[in-house]
Amino acid sequence: DVMEHVSDPTATLRALRSLAGPSTRLYAAFPNNQSFRFLMQKEKWRMVRPLGHVHYFSRQSAVAMFQKAGFAVKSARANDLWEPKLVAAPKSLIFRTVQFLGFGDQWLIVGAPKSPAL
Repeated sequence: DVMEHVSDPTATLRALRSLAGPSTRLYAAFPNNQSFRFLMQKEKWRMVRPLGHVHYFSRQSAVAMFQKAGFAVKSARANDLWEPKLVAAPKSLIFRTVQFLGFGDQWLIVGAPKSPAL
């Protein structure tokens, strides 16, 4: 929950990449501008906080950002991490489908350092 707050998220990831060892895994969560709620609510969406969030990401922009910074994306999925009652409750078919399609409010990305070219 940092990338949406910094002015240059790719530079931040590059700095983290320079510190990462070969077995490092980077876990990041940030707002999904393709979420069902965003598409329905636009500027009324809960994740819109003009004084806090500088960036919002699509799956494509998030994956591209990680790759540009030197990380291989191991997993990229949408989730509703901010809503504990949904995480703890049994997932309905509709809720699981919404997440599978990438419409959850946050991206959860797992990255690993790319191997240097030989």
